[in-house]
Amino acid sequence: MKLTLLTFILTAASAAAQQPVGVPNAADTPGTGHFPAMKEEVASLPAHVVYRPKDLSALGRVKLGVVAWGNGGCSDDGASTRLHLLELASHGYLVIASGRILSGPGAPPRAPSPAAQPGQPVQIQPPRTKASDLTDAIDWALAENARRGSPFFGRIDPALVALSGWSCGGLQALQVAKDPRVKTMVLQNTGVFNEGGSAIPSMQISKDTRRRSTSSAGRKTSRTRTAWTTSRGFHMCRSPWRIFPSDTAARISSRTVARRHRSR
Repeated sequence: MKLTLLTFILTAASAAAQQPVGVPNAADTPGTGHFPAMKEEVASLPAHVVYRPKDLSALGRVKLGVVAWGNGGCSDDGASTRLHLLELASHGYLVIASGRILSGPGAPPRAPSPAAQPGQPVQIQPPRTKASDLTDAIDWALAENARRGSPFFGRIDPALVALSGWSCGGLQALQVAKDPRVKTMVLQNTGVFNEGGSAIPSMQISKDTRRRSTSSAGRKTSRTRTAWTTSRGFHMCRSPWRIFPSDTAARISSRTVARRHRSR
């Protein structure tokens, strides 16, 4: 269990380092893991984008971990970080992002955003997704694992459930982190608000929220392992806090992923 949770944290850190910036229309990539990945929208889970190994039969005895992902800006573009999420999925994870495919391959045409007017302050848009979307993703994944006829039937390990998110999406993950099914959180380029109101409408996340979400109070059998990542590396809490540069994380990740599959 500990090895697999550490695998996700390290894989997430190295995958984040591989996400190109400023390429919204770049082609999808299959990831570098053992299982080439794909993305899709699924009718039974509206307003979400599913990232998974393309050939589920290739998993063999390997069980998928589940990652519910919150987008940067709490946007409803579930493909905004698709290269990162495809990378995670290629290492044997079912990754579910809030929203729809609104950028990159498979996205519908979009009207250009109005240009900012000189001298006008930047307006922060209210979230287009909800923290409960992450819980809905976990509910769906575990239900599919139990549903005969589902392509995911018996292929998911319910003990390997994680929350992750970028910036505002990381704050959404914090809001639902007390879910007892969640064993790991990886929060990327995010944080909590100091005392006072939030600049993001309807988003009130304080330091107390963080303390409550990472506390083991009320958990009888396990603690939530939490990692806070930045563009320079990532911090892993409760282990205790440590920081790895991205290239180190990538090397460790490749070794732990290989060990994970050999141990199955």
